[in-house]
Amino acid sequence: NELSPYNREHVEIIESAIATFSFDDNEPQDPSELCQKTLIGDVHSRWLDKSSCMIGFKNGTFGCNAEHSCFDGMMASSPFIFVSLMEGEEPNWDEAPTVEIIPKEIKFDIDDHLRGEIVRVERLMSEVSSSVLVKYGHFEGFGKNGMKEMKVHPDCYVQMALQLAYYKLHKTFAPTYETATMRKFYHGRTETVRSCSVEVKDWIEKMHDQSASVSQQNYWNIS
Repeated sequence: NELSPYNREHVEIIESAIATFSFDDNEPQDPSELCQKTLIGDVHSRWLDKSSCMIGFKNGTFGCNAEHSCFDGMMASSPFIFVSLMEGEEPNWDEAPTVEIIPKEIKFDIDDHLRGEIVRVERLMSEVSSSVLVKYGHFEGFGKNGMKEMKVHPDCYVQMALQLAYYKLHKTFAPTYETATMRKFYHGRTETVRSCSVEVKDWIEKMHDQSASVSQQNYWNIS
């Protein structure tokens, strides 16, 4: 901002926007690659600290990144749910649109220091990207109805599975949390649910007890 008054104006335009849209030249070929490129794709086209960023890939697939400390996670997916409900036949691309919006390129003034920072961040993001692997899977053994028959909420089931898997890998407990639904709290503030509880710790230890019976390993009997 100190370098140029235009930079301040450009930042204010971006920061005042509800969301950003990123055009990404990658072409994900399957759900796993789509998730991977959505999370760590072309960072040159992302405003990474924006609360919501919709991503359109070159082959017509879409993703979304969201930093949702200021709202529920579902808020990030709601626009895509709306778009999917509005889908219809492919438009006639030969017809001129009734409303034409001409994009305006924003150019920042940069100096040698910022050029050096761009190179540094590119190198850093390359290192971070190489350390992240995303795999998409669809478990078909049972679903939420099976969990409900056991009187276990699906979210509780998944949180406990994450804790158990983390312990198996790292031999320690994961200090996780998840965002609580804002409508349950005054003033719409974001709250957190701590899934790493004393009861979960006791259950994980019992799951690793070779002498414990299935009944003894039942979380509800422990808690």
